[in-house]
Amino acid sequence: MCFRRNRACGARDKNRRIFLLTLRILDFDYISSILFVMFFSIKKCTVLHTSIACIFFAAASLLPAQIQEITPPVPPAVRAVVNAYKNEQLQAGYDIERRDWVIRVPTADGAALFYWAGGRLLPEELLDEADSYRTLVYPYPTEIPDPANFTQEDIARYSRSGDTENRRNAPLQYPGFLDAIYDSATQASIEEHIQTVLFLGKYVTVHEKIVEPLERVEEKIAQRARTDAETAEFVETLSRTDGYLWREIRDTGSRSFHSYALAIDVLPEGWGREIVYWNWEKNKGNDEWMLIPLEDRWIPPLAVISIFESEGFIWGGKWGIWDNMHFEYRPELILLQQYSGQQS
Repeated sequence: MCFRRNRACGARDKNRRIFLLTLRILDFDYISSILFVMFFSIKKCTVLHTSIACIFFAAASLLPAQIQEITPPVPPAVRAVVNAYKNEQLQAGYDIERRDWVIRVPTADGAALFYWAGGRLLPEELLDEADSYRTLVYPYPTEIPDPANFTQEDIARYSRSGDTENRRNAPLQYPGFLDAIYDSATQASIEEHIQTVLFLGKYVTVHEKIVEPLERVEEKIAQRARTDAETAEFVETLSRTDGYLWREIRDTGSRSFHSYALAIDVLPEGWGREIVYWNWEKNKGNDEWMLIPLEDRWIPPLAVISIFESEGFIWGGKWGIWDNMHFEYRPELILLQQYSGQQS
């Protein structure tokens, strides 16, 4: 398999990278690994390189103990990403020179490779600038952060996170991985995949790939509403649902998940009189927005939040800088939470 440090690498560098890479495909055996390497070699290298790769990996398949010593166990987060997007046929390998995992995403014109880079998912040419980017894959909380339990350190941290100048200067989120999954590199490309659907009686625009999970969310909420008064009231008093909008996150240079058409905001009747979003409260002059008690905030029924999570959506109310109207399709974060729970 050829992982090239530079786009215009020579045959010698390609040869070297074949021998330096030990591939371990998630949910595949070593024979599948050999075939995967052959695919990359045929696509990227010469026939000679293909032969070298086959010989190397055929020998490696006979030495599983040695491979185990060279290749570390697959991290739960890497496994979560690959398994969350099974329809995309993602594959993961380990670069022993970089000592990092690499995820391959098939694309219309071949494939894109992203190094794990602490959950940032960066192309190799950006690895030396990794600190300039923020983590894309992170632990999604199981509980809502309760200000009643905050320490002074927590309060200071949230205050810094919400500071406008700090947000403007914060690391950016690299969009390449999501762009490869959702064909969202440009506004024109993403809008070829937008669908308008009816959700809980309101029209909303979303990416075509999340229509089915959103339909399952609606079906589960409707079923719950038949026996649960709180869920029924949530549905009956829903005022609006907002989906796709090409824009950046407020006060940052990173694209909002609304621009990928993966996020949906749900707002109740009279939402302007409710406490829904941290930044709205901060803009009203409340610098202690993080200390607003949970019981004073508008929060969807916990049953509704759980239903969204069961279909791969996270809820913004579990963030330290809370956004209680916001749901976002991030199946890898839900899977990572489940994997982490299994290990604890």
